[in-house]
Amino acid sequence: MNITESVGKILESEHLLGGKFYDRFFVECPHLKQYFDGVDMDRQSAMLTSAIVLVETMHSKAGDGLSPYLRLLGTDHRDRGISADDFTDWAESMLRTLDDFHGDDWSKELEREWYAAMMNAVKIMLESYDS
Repeated sequence: MNITESVGKILESEHLLGGKFYDRFFVECPHLKQYFDGVDMDRQSAMLTSAIVLVETMHSKAGDGLSPYLRLLGTDHRDRGISADDFTDWAESMLRTLDDFHGDDWSKELEREWYAAMMNAVKIMLESYDS
């Protein structure tokens, strides 16, 4: 399985990946739950699933056209007080969620591909932290 096939499986699932992620994330990183007070988590889960598709598209198509959107997301996260270091916790938790989600289809190669894609997106988001 490659990252594009991974996204296909995510989109075909009855259960949003975002919901699975946040269940794990809040256990692994309880100090970050405060940023989600008052947030509609069903909507947030759907937005995260959409963002994962965007991350894969940028990675697979090597396109830069989505960078302005990621910078805008970065600005939103910065303005909410989320530190640059918190993105590492996010990425690690997301990788574990993807591993659980894919089960036997998960591989070291798929993990490397997702990690590279996520770190590229995080790098672009963090550009807004310098402005």
